[in-house]
Amino acid sequence: MSSILDFFEINEMRFQKRPIAISADYRPMFKISQITLILFLCCRNRKASLLKLHLFSWMLKSSENMEVILKILQKNRSDISHTWGIEPSLNRALKFGIAEKVFVVEKDNYSLSSKGESLVKKILLDSYLFRDEITFLNLIGQKVSESKVLNISKNWFGNYAQD
Repeated sequence: MSSILDFFEINEMRFQKRPIAISADYRPMFKISQITLILFLCCRNRKASLLKLHLFSWMLKSSENMEVILKILQKNRSDISHTWGIEPSLNRALKFGIAEKVFVVEKDNYSLSSKGESLVKKILLDSYLFRDEITFLNLIGQKVSESKVLNISKNWFGNYAQD
């Protein structure tokens, strides 16, 4: 079975000890893989706005965030009192993913290319990769529409403006 390294045509990796380790969720390959899962499992036509990708990225950061979204969806509400925001590592991963032809940008939406579809299918074949994230994303499915994302962001920004 081929690995994700094969997918990106990486023949060799070198490691250098650094003063502090970088968390996996700030590494481009991790984020690119996570974005492909989000687009594949939770987005109509495998497309999403940047705002939606940021919301999903925030959801996947912790089990607490996942619970917040599940409660909002169960109650069919759009109010979110927790802070969520823009994550620079997601933006960088999108740029790398576009350069690697994993993502395509059309009319302010990001979508999976055929290469992105291949990557996500390889990820889904490995039962150890992103196990918790995949379970959560399958549970959410396509319940978080673009209009719901806009409503959530309006409520969050409204709460933020009142503070």
